[in-house]
Amino acid sequence: MPRHVTRPIPLALALLGTTLAGGVQSQTQYIAIRIVNPHPADRSAAVYDNVCDQLVLDKRVAGQSEIPAQVCARGLGRADVTIVNTLSGAERNYRDVLHGAALEVP
Repeated sequence: MPRHVTRPIPLALALLGTTLAGGVQSQTQYIAIRIVNPHPADRSAAVYDNVCDQLVLDKRVAGQSEIPAQVCARGLGRADVTIVNTLSGAERNYRDVLHGAALEVP
């Protein structure tokens, strides 16, 4: 059999692998949350999505306000989020977060 005939097989397998990986990614659920600062002073917050392992937000949250964010969720639509006050270093982890939850900046 000519050598060039066998090369499309690895390519076909690579394409199949890419298609399967894309199918898994498209099943990722996202939920909307609110990052809340109930304090009168501004706070600087970094929000980490522990499900998708990524930094979602890193910004100042004005006093007595909130900022919307979107995070990945596991089965049953539950997220795992860590919020760090980047000025003080205070950190708070929120597990089993549901859509629409208000998470406070520490």
